[in-house]
Amino acid sequence: MANPNQHDLRAASLEHRHGKVDPAVYRRRRIAVGVAAALLAILIVLFLAYAWPGFARSDGDAKASATVTVTQPAPSATAQPAALPDGATPFLKVLPGTVGPWARTSAKSADAGAALEAWTVAYAGPYGGADTTVTVRAAQYDTAAHAADAAADAVEKAGDATASGDVVVGGKKAGTYAVVPGSDGNAQVVWSNGTATLVASGPEDAVRTFYAAFPM
Repeated sequence: MANPNQHDLRAASLEHRHGKVDPAVYRRRRIAVGVAAALLAILIVLFLAYAWPGFARSDGDAKASATVTVTQPAPSATAQPAALPDGATPFLKVLPGTVGPWARTSAKSADAGAALEAWTVAYAGPYGGADTTVTVRAAQYDTAAHAADAAADAVEKAGDATASGDVVVGGKKAGTYAVVPGSDGNAQVVWSNGTATLVASGPEDAVRTFYAAFPM
């Protein structure tokens, strides 16, 4: 009489040879495949979010971003800037010949006071359908701290500022600016940048645009 245990062993051996696997093994495999697929889907979503920033943005976010107003740069000047005077210093040469639609019309030495040197530079050009002139007093100081003090004094003398903030160059604070309107439709923008202090004067809308386009 055959041993029942031997019969069971032979049956298990046949099942193994014919490729039959315990159902629990299938379940474990399905779980592993499911986890791998979920991880792959997460990786794809993260990749698209970084490679295609708009992918992860909802419709609400898209509508909100569409309300942001971008100010277009002022048109370039069509006139050629006037030549610099004889003996122009490196500081004067750094000041731009054109700023947006404005071109330099004159550059004259000014009373430097406590500064190392100072210049009055006039710029003229069409703005808002009319010819406008913006005058800049630019002064060079021996230290950035003295330039900042001079800018603060200029703002105090001009009046109450309606806007102010930091001048940022290369991601770092290089000075401050302030907008001081006058009673006649004109305004002054006073700012410091390193060891330089500049005061731009002219029609308020024009002088604001001028300051935004000024490269230093």
